[in-house]
Amino acid sequence: MELRRSAAQPTREGFAAAIRSKMRVACVLALIAALGCGYSYTQSGAKQTERGSPAEPAAMERTFDWTDTTRGLHLFVYGVGLAGRVGEHLTEAQVRETARRFDVALWLYSDTGVSEVLKDENPDFLTFLYYDAIFAGLYQVHEGVYWMPEEDWEHVSAHPDMFARNCDWSQEPDCRIRNPIWTDEWLMDISDIDLQDPDSRDHWVNFFVETTGERIRSDGYMDGLFIDELMLPYTIIMPENMPTFDAWFEHLLAMAEFTRARHKDIPIVFNGLQQNFLFYPRMTELLEYADGALFECFVLCWFAGPYLGERIWERTMDLALWLERRGRAQFLQAIWDGTPDDLTKNLRLLALASYYLIKGRATYFYVNILGMQDSPVYLPEWDVDLGAPLDGVRWLADVQTADGYYRRDYENGVVLVNPSADRAFYVELDGEYRRVLPRGACRIGASGDIEGDCTLEFETVDSLVLEPASGEILVRAD
Repeated sequence: MELRRSAAQPTREGFAAAIRSKMRVACVLALIAALGCGYSYTQSGAKQTERGSPAEPAAMERTFDWTDTTRGLHLFVYGVGLAGRVGEHLTEAQVRETARRFDVALWLYSDTGVSEVLKDENPDFLTFLYYDAIFAGLYQVHEGVYWMPEEDWEHVSAHPDMFARNCDWSQEPDCRIRNPIWTDEWLMDISDIDLQDPDSRDHWVNFFVETTGERIRSDGYMDGLFIDELMLPYTIIMPENMPTFDAWFEHLLAMAEFTRARHKDIPIVFNGLQQNFLFYPRMTELLEYADGALFECFVLCWFAGPYLGERIWERTMDLALWLERRGRAQFLQAIWDGTPDDLTKNLRLLALASYYLIKGRATYFYVNILGMQDSPVYLPEWDVDLGAPLDGVRWLADVQTADGYYRRDYENGVVLVNPSADRAFYVELDGEYRRVLPRGACRIGASGDIEGDCTLEFETVDSLVLEPASGEILVRAD
């Protein structure tokens, strides 16, 4: 049986719409969790813990020696901007400039030439192979470049037992479960694993592990594996053999454990923790088998504001600090759905200042602007050098002032954050500072230059009003 593929290259608008749909599901669940704390979230009765804070088990050992991010701003790039071939979808100049300005790329495909150029320009740049854990299909990212490589899809589609099924609810061929967002993808059976013959590629989990390892080795310039959607399914229909989130999660844990055992020397970062943790706290158990996690909606998620409010902000910050205390990297990505000019100074600095507020030894930042996904985004405020923080931070309370807003001091300046959506603060500063005033957004163009309409200005202040849902970056004037 032939399953359809997307015939045309998706437009920026179409790709952004799909991202919006996916994040709408995650954000709705997160909002329900934040407002409805205390009720049962699964059929077996797993409940939200108070304030959503994870328990504090014994600290896990740091599993990968991440570049120390304590000093300065450390950026990663995520999205389809680098998910193409050098000379066809990207220029070498673009890739080299990315290597000079960023530290990590989480979305790369093997044998495209991108990782080789990144490493040639910056040997310390960290490159991660992209692969989806729970969906397979041929959604087209660029012309001739698919979410899953075509040869991998040919193998998977020839093994029908790899697919999740629900014959009571699904109207699809063989009772398969279609991805409601990326409609050319199908939910896979994550319980399909052969522990007796781990090298087998006739079972979904084995195929996933063996194929990702082979692609990392064949590329020759990949450092690690980025596992997308290692999470609860958002298909509405659950598989027959895993009818509840609890049942699914037990197999998700087994898949993560098997992947870690087979990829002992490969750093692993996964996506799904932030979105699912807000209503399913057991997601933190996956960190035993991973070296870091992507926060796909850090502070900004375009939904309901686009700022989701102080409570979710607090829980997100607590979760990021929890990862830092366990030696896991945090990849903090704000998502903006709108024009660059509509990305206000308050919102963009709310995200950036929140990053600086909790930044530790392995904390990376990015702003994904959905209408600018064809090359890496670069914002002018990223050129501001604050140096190193004067004090470390383990808990969010460490950086909260007596008045209720948040402050952290750096060698070259100060960051302020007001997560309240309805309360402002008048702040008297301890001297004169240059207040950062950014506008617009740029990108790394084909020439390798920073292109677009973006500016950075400064205003000298010794006091200010810290407005609701805002952040401030202040550079010392002396």
